[in-house]
Parts: sequence; C-alpha cells; structure tokens
Amino acid sequence: MNRMNFYFLVLALLLCSNIILLYFLQKPHNKVGPDGPRNTIIERLNFDAQQIADYDTLISAHRKIIRNNNDKITSLKQALYSTLPQNSIDSLLVDSLVTEIGHTQRAIELIHFNHFRDIKKLCKDTQLGEFGRLSEDLQSIFPFRRNENKGHK
Repeated sequence: MNRMNFYFLVLALLLCSNIILLYFLQKPHNKVGPDGPRNTIIERLNFDAQQIADYDTLISAHRKIIRNNNDKITSLKQALYSTLPQNSIDSLLVDSLVTEIGHTQRAIELIHFNHFRDIKKLCKDTQLGEFGRLSEDLQSIFPFRRNENKGHK
C-alpha cells in the first residue's frame, strides 16, 4: 500500500503540472500592460502631460473613424450575404459589394498606419528611439484581427 500511495502522489503531481503548463500555453503572450495599449504606449514613450492630452485626442478621433468604417463593412457584409437566399444571384452586385468591402478594409489599414504616424509626431527627439522599438512590438500590443464574427474560428 505504501508503494501505491507513492504512485498516486506522483500521478497527482504530474497531472497538476500538466494543467499548469496548459494554462500558461493558452494564455496570450502580449506585451500589453494591465491598463491596455494606451497606457503601454504612454509608459514606453514616457509621454509628458501635454503629450498624453494630445494622444487622447488622437485616440478619440481614431476610434470614431474606425468605428464608422467597421460599421460600413458590417452593412456591406449584411447586404452581400442577404443575396444568398435569392434564386438568381446578381454577380455584378456581389462583385461590387466585395470590392467595396476591400476598399473599406484598405482604408482602415491606412487609418491605423496614419494614426501611428501621428503618434510619432507627438514624440520628442529623445523618444524617437523608443518609438522605433515600440513599432516593432505593435502586433503584440494591439490585437490585430480581421473583421469577422468572433463566434467563428
């Protein structure tokens, strides 16, 4: 029985270590601080009070423009997929909607890019080196994801 208890203990420890390992493997490995991308950028670039105020203004404008474009894509996708039940699908309409979705997505990418250029303009000369390092980490700081229904993987 002593040997059986030993094997049971070893088995329980192995099971616990596997559970802990799985937890850490599934946890996202991003470099975002606990308060999100905004504060991570402020901290990494060491923005002063005026830069933070200017940055907050940029963020507000950026979010509004992105929200409008995301809403446009959602409407276009609804129009596109609403053609599916029809017996005869208008291929010109489908092509037009898909093209417009593509143009809008392109616009979103340019808006994001220009947003980071505007952030760079807020930097003082002494902050530009850190901005360069920050730009290499953008993918881990911001969740760049496609415009998809989050319920599908």
